[in-house]
Amino acid sequence: MDATFREALLTAPDEGFSLWATGDRASPECEQLVAIAESLPLPTLVAAHAALASAASAAEPVWRELGAAGVTVGAFLGVTSSLMASSDADVAATAAAIYLAGARCAGAVPFGVLNPMAAFELSKAVRTEAFTRLRGAEAAPPAKSAGRKRAKPAANEDCDSDEEGGFGGSARAETRALVARELVLLLEQVPLRAHSEVLAQLVAALVGAAVSSAHGGRRAARAGKACGGHFEALSLCLRPEHGEPGATAPLVMRSLLPHLSLSPSGGSGSAAAGKEAIAAQAACVDFVVSAAAAAAPAEGSP
Repeated sequence: MDATFREALLTAPDEGFSLWATGDRASPECEQLVAIAESLPLPTLVAAHAALASAASAAEPVWRELGAAGVTVGAFLGVTSSLMASSDADVAATAAAIYLAGARCAGAVPFGVLNPMAAFELSKAVRTEAFTRLRGAEAAPPAKSAGRKRAKPAANEDCDSDEEGGFGGSARAETRALVARELVLLLEQVPLRAHSEVLAQLVAALVGAAVSSAHGGRRAARAGKACGGHFEALSLCLRPEHGEPGATAPLVMRSLLPHLSLSPSGGSGSAAAGKEAIAAQAACVDFVVSAAAAAAPAEGSP
């Protein structure tokens, strides 16, 4: 665990997350969470994710060690939730990756990291981040979080704001692709059969993110890559280790239905939105066809 991020967790109020989850954002505890989140620069968050991802790959007992050091699950969930709510899309995306990597680490389940309300905050962050990246204000960047200073780009840094809706650059595109990869890894490595509420939030997040990515427009190439990553993760939700297919398949289909049917909830009535809704519908149909083909018995089998 990155030392700076660990120290931030040690100062976070344990009860802050429960207040955050119930919407009491004006409480002193939630204000403290926001202050802690705003004090953490993006490089620290990137380092925290890298450390947790490495620990997850090595099956290191991260949560046992953090618990022994005094870090509580409430502190971790509170700080990551506050970060995921940031108006800075890079911060929100990296925080989502931190939460997902933490959920993959050994001991995460008994420690309580797979919390339905935390998954709900993740779901909001993933959907908002995807929507902001593809359809965010092109005329102006989003408001900066108070107290957070963004580093100036290096001379050779790709900062094509038009290509990324105000957040441009290949490095930032990579940060956001990281979230899709972390979702895939979580669903490959952590059985969610006993965590149906968490799975439901992940399905909602993945459908929302995949559909937003499918809208494409001038960003079609990058959007297609992100869309594929989200649909790949969505297909993993249908694995038996996450629940009986009779329960998980309807869950996925209900989330896709508004986009398959082009219902009013799937888009607005403008001509541009209509074209985007059709593009999203085509992506969803492709996913359903692929999922059905994968579930079908092989030719010649009983």
